[in-house]
Amino acid sequence: MRIFIAIPIPEEAKNFLEEFTRRLKQANADVKWVEKENLHFTLRFLGEVKEEKIPLVEQSISSLANFRAFQAETGTLGVFPSPSSPRVIWIGLKRGEREMLDVAKALNKALREQGFPPEDKPFQAHLTIGRIRSSRNLSSLKKLLAEIPPPVKEFPVNEVCLFKSTLTPAGPIYDLLYNLSLK
Repeated sequence: MRIFIAIPIPEEAKNFLEEFTRRLKQANADVKWVEKENLHFTLRFLGEVKEEKIPLVEQSISSLANFRAFQAETGTLGVFPSPSSPRVIWIGLKRGEREMLDVAKALNKALREQGFPPEDKPFQAHLTIGRIRSSRNLSSLKKLLAEIPPPVKEFPVNEVCLFKSTLTPAGPIYDLLYNLSLK
């Protein structure tokens, strides 16, 4: 089963970010925009994991029980891998990034202790809003990305969730498998 661990964002923040994305869509670029209901901050993508190992992932998430809930605030906008060759458009944090990094580090340590391989990239708190598929109208999109101020929205971070991701032609479907409320 294809799984990932993430911090969900509340509906109010999803609505706000959807409105921001609507402005970027005016570029009419070839981008697969993330559906509003799928917006989240990924702590760790594990990919294909055998069903019998899911309890080990849940135990790793449970090890975060002593972390306190915190406030986060979006306020940065970026692309991966580089501005000259963007493939992914993302929104980052201007507040709460340190706390999210601490949660991710503790989670990765717990996963390693359960026998999962270490993460291959350093953690960067980001919420993917779109994946660029081709260069169609890319210059218009880059212009909008440079002109539109990053979206600023405060939201609570109070849970860590394990999701199953099912890929479909219409886009991924995420099913909640487990969640842990932070203190």
